[in-house]
Amino acid sequence: VLSQTAAPPRGGSGWLFHLDCRNVVATRWEPLVEGDRPVGFRVRLLETEGCSARLRIRSFRAVRSAQKINPAGESPDALSIQDDCITIDISPHQWVQVEGRFAHS
Repeated sequence: VLSQTAAPPRGGSGWLFHLDCRNVVATRWEPLVEGDRPVGFRVRLLETEGCSARLRIRSFRAVRSAQKINPAGESPDALSIQDDCITIDISPHQWVQVEGRFAHS
């Protein structure tokens, strides 16, 4: 089958997730799956320069809710979200685990 239309133009770059602080690195990404559907993601983050940071995590999809998962079974902390962006404050050298759930269309 021959296509009558050209492929859409490609951008110079692309991303699925974006962290806006250079001193924070994602050390692990994994999907959140319920049944057979991906409903969100989990990411483990590390601040690497000994500086506090206000990090924004952007996603390729709008995010409905996000929470910081605390160690030792403590209650999770709700995080601020706006459209595809989650905001979290990170302390120097802190490890943080974040779960984000996608908004469903």
